[in-house]
Amino acid sequence: MFRIEEDEPGSCDSIVASVRCSRKSLVVQNLPDISGLDLKNVQTLQDIPKGHREDVATYLAQGLGKDLSILKKYNRKARHFFGAIVQAGGRPWGVLLIDSLGAKAPFTEPIRERLESFTRIIESVTD
Repeated sequence: MFRIEEDEPGSCDSIVASVRCSRKSLVVQNLPDISGLDLKNVQTLQDIPKGHREDVATYLAQGLGKDLSILKKYNRKARHFFGAIVQAGGRPWGVLLIDSLGAKAPFTEPIRERLESFTRIIESVTD
């Protein structure tokens, strides 16, 4: 769960921020597996070994990251994400983010519906 502050224009540079800005649930699945890459000392895509550059670029584009600095902050480089806005008193309060490292996309329609219901439970205790 991520607590959110007021919107800042142009700050929708991650999955959490995109959920916050859109005020809608978001599912991103089947990102390339880049979990084994050490990006600690990487400054640009050119610093990444050739065989992995395209995967990292795809991960950034599909994972809604604008640059490597956001990706470098991720503790886990998950392949699948579900994010939902949590409201309190009708206003955005936070973002529930669930991720998965698995090879198979886990967020089927029934699972998404259950996660949306769980989000409503969280909202009931924030009011």
